[in-house]
This record gives sequence, C-alpha cells and structure tokens, in this order.
Amino acid sequence: MQAAQRADDNPALNEAIRRANALGAPVVVFFALDPAYPSANARHYAFMLDGLRETEAILDSSGIPFILRRVLPEEGISVLARELNALEVVADIGALRHQRAWREKVSATLTVPFMQVTTNTVLPAHAFGRLAATAGILRPFVHRHLPDVVWEHPRPAINTPIHDLNVPRIRLAKHTTDELLRLLGCDRSVPRVATAHGGSSPATAALNTFITERLPRYASDRHRAETSRLSAYLHFGQIAPHAIARAVMQADSPQDAKHAFLEQLLVRRELAHNFCWYSDTYDRFDGCPEWGKASLLAHAEDPRPVVYTREQLESADTHDEFWNTVQRQMVETGFMHGYTRMVWAKKILEWSETPEDAHATAVYLNDRYQLDGRDPNGYTGIAWSIGGRHDRPWPQRPIFGAIRYMSTESARRKLGFSTAF
Repeated sequence: MQAAQRADDNPALNEAIRRANALGAPVVVFFALDPAYPSANARHYAFMLDGLRETEAILDSSGIPFILRRVLPEEGISVLARELNALEVVADIGALRHQRAWREKVSATLTVPFMQVTTNTVLPAHAFGRLAATAGILRPFVHRHLPDVVWEHPRPAINTPIHDLNVPRIRLAKHTTDELLRLLGCDRSVPRVATAHGGSSPATAALNTFITERLPRYASDRHRAETSRLSAYLHFGQIAPHAIARAVMQADSPQDAKHAFLEQLLVRRELAHNFCWYSDTYDRFDGCPEWGKASLLAHAEDPRPVVYTREQLESADTHDEFWNTVQRQMVETGFMHGYTRMVWAKKILEWSETPEDAHATAVYLNDRYQLDGRDPNGYTGIAWSIGGRHDRPWPQRPIFGAIRYMSTESARRKLGFSTAF
C-alpha cells in the first residue's frame, strides 16, 4: 500500500484478498514510512498518519495485519516478502517518477509473482497509450471507456484472517502523531494544519458536505467558492475517485453541475496522471510543450514590472494584495482554490527573472505548503499556467509570449476578493 491509503474502495487490496482466498492464504498489508519522501514535510506526514491510523484499525480488526515500518519502500517490501514467505505481492500504482521506480525495483528483486492494480484513477494512467496533448484529445477516449469502469469496489472478507502477527512493526494506535513525527525524523519546518485531519472518514464527510451544499451550484459558481475540498484526500488515496464519481452521479443535483464536476474528476484529473506517466520532466520547465517553451524563451529578455526572489514570494512580500493573501492562505492552511492557483502561478512567471526560475519556484512552493502538493494535478496545473501544457497559443504579449495571460484584477472580480476563497 502506497498510493491508495485506504481500507475500502481499494481495487489493489481487493485483488490481493481475492487471490489470497483462492490460495487459502492470509493477507498482510505493508506500508513503508519513508523519511526521505521527495519534498514531504511534517504537514504532509501528519495528514497522512491521521489517515493511516484509521486504515490500520479497520484492517487489523478485519484480520488483515497492517505492517508499518520506517524504511525505504523498495527495500521494505522485498524484506517483508522474504520474512513472511509470501506467495504473491500485489501493489497499487503511482504515476510519479519515483513511484514507478520503486515498483520497478521491487519487481526486479522479488522471486514471487508481482502485480500492480490501478487504484487512484478510474482508467489506468497508461491506458491512452501516449501523452495526450490536450483535454479535447483525451476526453472522447475517457467517455468511450467509462461504461467499462467498475464503480463499486466492496472489500471482500478474508477467508484466512490473522489477528496476531508477531513481526516488527510500528503500531499507529499506540503513538500520537507528534511522537510518530519525531520517530520519523522528517522536515519539521512546515507545521501541520491543526484543522486538517486526514482519513477516509473525514474524506467521506467532506464529500457529503460538497454534494449537499455546493455541488448544486458547481456549474455556475465553481470559480468562486464551490470547490469540493477533496484534493488532499485524493492525493493520499484516502478516498477513491470511483467513490466520488459514484456519489456525484447519484446526487440530486442539476445535470449541468454534475457534468461540470465530473469533467474535472474524470477528464482533467485523468489527463494530469497521463501527463506524469508519459513525461519524466513533469515537474520541470522542460515538461512544458515546445511551443510554450519557445515562446517564453523568445520573451525571456522582456522587462519585468518587478522581480521578486523566491524568499520574498514565500513570505508573501509583494506589492499585490490579492497574491499575498492567497500565498499566506496556502502557507497557513495548506489549501488554495484551483482558479486562484492558476493566477498565483502566472504572477510568479511575470515576477521572475526567467521562466525556468518561475516554474521551479511554483513547484517548490506548491509542494512545500499544499496538502495536495507533490501530485500529478499540481505539476500539471503549474505546467499549464506557466508553460501552456494542455492549452493553446494565445495572442502575443510581453513576458508571456503566447502563454494565456490572467490578471489578479480579473480574479478579484471573478472571486469576489476576500480572504476565504
């Protein structure tokens, strides 16, 4: 377990249970608590540990021991498989570069069958077979295959339960989150968000609140406050996209609202995973399309109205009240409205010496502070905002070249500027 950190609606776990039942064997779930996970800090680990504590309780009580160890993922799974004389290993799938590398190493070192199962997208990230240039190209493919998607994934009962497995493990139920953070020895420079609690139960509650209170207005007002607030739970795999889609499809809301939301969940989000699967440079300026890079570099010498250092941007020390407000909100709460995040990134481009610097700064800040940072959606959003990924060329203008321009003034009007978006 790595990408899908949940006990229910988890196709990888379900497949492991089915295969174990066919073999007359038990199931053990392994999670590697990696202290060096790329760009992760105490904010991310605390949210994740909250969710894993709930997952541990559900699985242990179901006769499926949850084994958590402080170890590198690619090493820990092979060691435990040998310890337990595993018959097979089943894993979930991650689209990011290091996630794919871990699974490749595991596959090379195991001496038993190893399979991977899609859990965090409705279609496999590689299903399209190539990098999709735009949403318009991927959309017909997704809709053509939606009738084949299995929307419900109930967890089967394990036929050979284990309620006492005597192997070394960290028991989350016996430690506070602060104790676990000290044990982990992770970066503590970004504190946890006291009001943000990870887990499948909070994720389900957030989904229910969205459906009852905000979904009905999503089509007409999503650029203001009608967001789902589910991105962090999706990032950690604490809720399945299948479950969200199922609930939205069954909701008593206007069809245009449901269609607008499902476009984001089932096309735009799948497009982001496609981008990260097929582009190893998804988190760098090189991952932007050729036309976007060429246009920006042609305007690299254009005078900037002002140039801010990364430190000034991180401290929200700019002349723009709107930008400072959303930056502070991100630092304090780990959240930024999706529309605002686009404007936020485009101003970083306008205020940086080079487009390469802008892209690197946006990735750094997004990954460091956002609860849903270090995610295909975030990398794709930055590549779209700064380099035109999945967009088209627009009329030329200084600094931006052919990249779509967005201003904080228009964002103020669209959002009805306040400190809560």
